[in-house]
Amino acid sequence: MFKLDAYLEIDESALNNLDEERAGTILLYIQDTQKKLETLDDIAMRVQFFRNVINKNKFKNKFIDIDSEQGYLVVGQGKALPIDLLSSGEQHQLTLFYDLIFRSEKNTQFFIDEPELSLHLNWQKQFLSEVLEIVNALEIDVTLATHSPFIAGDRTDLMVALEEKEND
Repeated sequence: MFKLDAYLEIDESALNNLDEERAGTILLYIQDTQKKLETLDDIAMRVQFFRNVINKNKFKNKFIDIDSEQGYLVVGQGKALPIDLLSSGEQHQLTLFYDLIFRSEKNTQFFIDEPELSLHLNWQKQFLSEVLEIVNALEIDVTLATHSPFIAGDRTDLMVALEEKEND
């Protein structure tokens, strides 16, 4: 893995003895480097967000790790696990949250139909708060269609009941 700290070793005492021209050149270099690195802020935030959401209580005895060459990995018992060894609920959540976090732009609208499929009750109870966290952070919109009372929980302010029309 890439370790940024190895590239950031600076002899601070040498900086104090620089003439004004060299100090200005280094300052310009630092400002330029910061500007270039700022372009990575969004993806870094999304990667951290993805790890946090998945690692918060999703997998029993497993976690998501990020590798610069392989992307995200599911790790269990100290080794990478193939995705197809995960339960259908684990795969479902991994895919859903990946899509929400990495395939969205500001003001994107997502429609999620029956997210409760393959999710045990604890995951259903956590689902809405996790989606709302993503919605707020990424400024996207999500519409859920569900039959599970556990998805919405006590957030009746977010519910719209669909009723059959009476025949005229």
